[in-house]
Amino acid sequence: MSEHRNPSDAQESYPDHAWDREWEEKLKDMETELEIILRDAEATVHQIRKELAEQRLRRKQHEQIEKLPEYLASTRVRWRDLRVLFEEVLHELRSTREEDDDERPA
Repeated sequence: MSEHRNPSDAQESYPDHAWDREWEEKLKDMETELEIILRDAEATVHQIRKELAEQRLRRKQHEQIEKLPEYLASTRVRWRDLRVLFEEVLHELRSTREEDDDERPA
């Protein structure tokens, strides 16, 4: 014949302090296990955030690479403008020098 025990029967077979110590030990073990699980979860979240940041950076780099032809086209125009400016400056300097040479007494 099987005997059904309820927790209060088990508690009665132990002195109060032994029962408390046993449960206290189990609770400490559970807390330790939960702390380990939490540390693992936090490390995983940290790793996921790091990977997300790396993916975002790569996406931005790819977007910039996609825009490279636009940047190059814009740069060519600017270099052409700069060259025209230099040519105008040289022309003005040469003209000014020729005028100065014409005004000097021989």
